[in-house]
Amino acid sequence: MKLIYAPEGGQPQRFEYDPGTSLSVEAEAIESVGGEVWDSYLQFGNKLGIGNVRAMRALLWVMLRRTNPDLEFDSVSYRLNEFHVDFEDDEDDEPVGKDELGGSDTDSPSPQPASEPSTNS
Repeated sequence: MKLIYAPEGGQPQRFEYDPGTSLSVEAEAIESVGGEVWDSYLQFGNKLGIGNVRAMRALLWVMLRRTNPDLEFDSVSYRLNEFHVDFEDDEDDEPVGKDELGGSDTDSPSPQPASEPSTNS
């Protein structure tokens, strides 16, 4: 997933986040700031997926700590329009086969429109 943090008056910062490749200390840090919202890294991921603001702030905090290890969670604050999480996998935006054969991803011909009923009976 891609993250864009563009604070007003500051340079936009872009981050890549793959939950499976996070360091254990980052996952534990995320668990520690969950409060009553989540107890585990997996629950954090679920909260992030539904747009929970605390989860998004925790993710931004972890990303920023990669270059500023002393950054405290409570000091991370942003306007909601300054941080964007793109959950889409953009490696392959177009379905495979879309422009081949029948123009669908099934490689089958496109259906033909039904003909008009005959009035000759």
